[in-house]
Order: sequence, then structure tokens, then C-alpha cells
Amino acid sequence: MGGRGSRYRGWLLGWLLLLWLPVVGAVEAVQAFLDRERVRLGETVTLTIQVNGDTAGLQPELTPLFRDFDLLQASSGRQTTVVAGRPVPQTRWSLELEPLRAGEIQVPALRVGQYRTAPLSLRVGTSPAATDSGDVFLEVELSPQTPYVQSQVSMVVRLYYGAPLLEGNLGAPAPASALVTALGEDHGYQVTRGERHYRVVERRYALFPERSGQWRIPPLRFQGRLAGLSQRGQLSYFTTDRGRRVSVESPARTLQVKPRPAHYQGAHWLPSSGLSLHERWSPGTDRVRVGEPITRTVWIRAEGLSGTHLPALSPEPVAQLRSYPAAPETEDQLTGRGVVGSLRQEVAYVPQQAGALRLPAVELHWWDTDSQQARVASLPTREITVLPAALAPPPARPGIPRVAPTPASERVPTSVRLPPWLADRDSPWFLVAMGLALGWLLTLLVWRRARRSRCRCPSPALSPQRRLRAACRRGDAPAAAQLLMAWAASHWPHDPPTNLAALAARLDRGEPEIRILQRVLYAPHEHPWRGGTLWRVLKHGFRESHPPTPPEPRLAPLYPRRS
Repeated sequence: MGGRGSRYRGWLLGWLLLLWLPVVGAVEAVQAFLDRERVRLGETVTLTIQVNGDTAGLQPELTPLFRDFDLLQASSGRQTTVVAGRPVPQTRWSLELEPLRAGEIQVPALRVGQYRTAPLSLRVGTSPAATDSGDVFLEVELSPQTPYVQSQVSMVVRLYYGAPLLEGNLGAPAPASALVTALGEDHGYQVTRGERHYRVVERRYALFPERSGQWRIPPLRFQGRLAGLSQRGQLSYFTTDRGRRVSVESPARTLQVKPRPAHYQGAHWLPSSGLSLHERWSPGTDRVRVGEPITRTVWIRAEGLSGTHLPALSPEPVAQLRSYPAAPETEDQLTGRGVVGSLRQEVAYVPQQAGALRLPAVELHWWDTDSQQARVASLPTREITVLPAALAPPPARPGIPRVAPTPASERVPTSVRLPPWLADRDSPWFLVAMGLALGWLLTLLVWRRARRSRCRCPSPALSPQRRLRAACRRGDAPAAAQLLMAWAASHWPHDPPTNLAALAARLDRGEPEIRILQRVLYAPHEHPWRGGTLWRVLKHGFRESHPPTPPEPRLAPLYPRRS
């Protein structure tokens, strides 16, 4: 046994070492990335090299870059970050590069001490014709030119300025019948147009047209002040007129928005460049017992769609199951390419009958905007074996030992010895005793009739609040949930909430306690529940939450105004 245990311990240590090695590799990893994947000749791009680990005295080897790039500026910085649960020093180098030729250029792998970056690809377009656009002008780039209704349109706004800006304000796009979402922070770089050098501020937006047909995007306006010239002809930031006021507009754009295709068969119109379905079940789902809840969590992830556009999945009814869908949760992730929306929904199933269950597959139709064709995302069918409910014997009362009954074959008849005066029916004492017993029985009968006459009025039923308090005190989660919904139905008779999640969303106080109660009801295993906290929060009644105030705009003015 000792040799076998040592061998098992050796295998276990080996597996732990294999699992630990990727963590070490992640800590010591080196990364390189570009701030943009497409540029033009005369424009600059920023290459960032990031190393997690000790880089004291190390510098990146930049010689391979000089074949296709000019290095205009370099900077570095250090900080401490947390990787795999441990604080790790991190070093970053930022390199501003200008491509020397057009075409597909590969940023070569660079060595930083013992580390080496992965190569990157950069597409460089030809420089546009030199134009006398003045000191400040705007460019707007839209893609695609013929989008589908409710699909994402990528909008890139570039502000060029050839003189230092003292202050400025660049307006956001506001097309009619469209949703507008700003993507990330501003990007800054410099370009050369002809013989003129410009600084560029680039902003990205995602637009979602809500109507088909001609779609007009109004011009964008920039207003600001440029540094003026002093009397000696030199650039000055402190002239008496506080610089020169400038105001420019971009040209208006018009796109043709295509309607939903006639042959599209989906119940929901979902134009996306990539849509996928994922699911997760609670542990032990393949074999459950009648009455035991199981939880299924479904995710929808769609590129180029907001989470609010994604539909909630309604499970098909199954005769042997009761389903309890929770309210869906949506989220939007902003990337350089646009919006990635996601929807998460939980459904609790409670089997009602033993046997084999088959949950049907889940299908979601969507439209692929890249290939211009309909597609279907699906989840497979699920087989579940439902066992009969477990019958547990009633628990014995504490302090009273359970005595097994005596078999009938072993029972011994016992005789009861009566007093002589009671055994002799001719004795006068026997008659006295029988009379007293009959009088006692008559007195008891009269007393019971008098009590019934006094209690004929029915006692009022306990209110749902008092019954809820009792259920919370004894920790009865199912009864508390039922009484809580009954109380809510009497509070909102014209618009009662349909489930605990909907009730929690209406309340200013009690939402965490109600969600804990919901998790206890649908948990895969039995958990004790203490309802005292829930009753203390709700014993004074329901308090509705106020409607949320509209959020502040995310993007601040391009340059703050000086006082």
C-alpha cells in the first residue's frame, strides 16, 4: 500500500504541475498589439509591447522595425497588476510608428530579453490626394454602405487640425430613427497630407437604423479656437483675442437601408455578423427525483447587436415538467469593431412524474450580415431520467424512545381486580357511583353545547402578512414565496407581478432578500433558509423604486473650455 500510495501521490503532483505551468506562462507572457489595424501612408500607428514579470534592465530590440517603419516617438511605464491571483510587475513600451510603404506590412516579432512577441499584420492604404483643407477639417467613414434595418453601421469620425488647439467641441452624430452608441475612448495620432502635418482625433460609433429606405446622417460640427500669431509672426498661446475661432462641418451622408428579407423565417429579426447559443445545467441533472428542481442557464451572444435586441427564450411546455423562467439579463460589450450584445436567462424545471424525459432542442434563427444568408443557432435535446420521490420515515420525537409492538402470539391476557363494593352490583355504593358518573357525563355534555353556541361566529382568517411572518419565522421557503405573491397581488390588483424576480425589480427595499428566497427555491440541493431578514425588511409594506434618472453623457467635450 505504501508503494502504491507514493505512486498515486507522484501522479497527483505531476498533474498539479501541469495545471500550474499555464499559470506561470500567463504570468511571464509578453504581448504586442496595435491601436489600429488599417492606416494610410502618412499616418502613424501606436505599437504597445507589454511584459508581465521582472524586466529590470531590459529593452526591446527595435532594429527589425526600421525596415518598414520610422520610429517617431517612444515611451515606457511600469505598474503592478494582479495575474492569477498574485501581484505581478508589468512594463509597457509605447512606440509611435509611421509606415514607409503601402500594402500589407507585417510588424516583425521583437525580442525583449528572454521574451519574444508574436508578429502582427497592418494594412496600409495609399495616401489621399493633397487638398488645401485649411487648418481644421473633418472626415466621416461609414461601413457598410447598404446596411440592413436594425443592423450595425460602423461610423468613424476623424478631426484633423494643423495648428495647436486651445479649446474645442466636437458634436456627436444624431441621425433620425436610429440608436447611437459610442465605442471606447478617443484615439490620437498624426498624419501627413502633402507637405502639411496634422494631428488627428478619431472617434468611433455604432449606429443602428430602425427604418428601411433612405437614411440621412446629418453633418457633424466642430467649434473651437486655434492658437493665434503674435505681432512678430510667431505662434503664441497667449494672444489678446485668445486665439482664432474656427467652425467646420462634415458633409451630410445618405445610406440606403435594406428591409428584412422576405424569405427570412425567424420569429425575431436578428441581423448579426456572428451569433451563438450556450447553456449550462446545474450538477446532477441527468438523474433527478420527482419534485427536485434543476436549473438551466442559457446565453445568447451576438456581434453587432445590442443586448436589448435579443429575445428571451420561452421553453416549450413539457407535460411532466413545470418550468419557472426568470427575468432575462442583458449586457453590452464595446469593442473596436462595435457592440457585442449578450442575454442570460435562467429557467428552473421541477419534474412532476417519474420516467424518461426529453427536452426538445432550442433553435434561434438569425441573419448573417457577412454572408447575406439565414442561419440557425441551436442547443441539442436533453435526456433526463426522473426517479420516484424518496420517502423518508417520520423522525422520532426527542426524548421518547420508540418501543416495538409486542407480537400477538406473545401477548398475555391480564385480569383487572376491582374493589369489592364496585364488583358487587347489588351493593348501594355501586348505585351511588353510577349516579355520580352519569351526572358528570351530563355536566360535560351541557358545557360543550354552551361552548359551541358561544363560538358559532367564524373567526377571521389570518391576513397574508401575518401568515407570511409565520412562514418566515419557521423557515418555510415555499409557503413564504406563495404568500409573498398573494400579498403582492392584493397590493397591485391591476398589474400584479408574475414571479419573484418581477416583484424584486419593483421594490426599493427587499430585492436582495427576495432573490435569496428565489435561489433557495430553485437550488439543486436543499439549503436551510432563514426568513427573519425578509420579514424585517417587508413588514412595513412594499416600497416601490423610483424610475431611474437618465445617465449622463459618456463623452466629455473634446477639449475643456478655459475660464
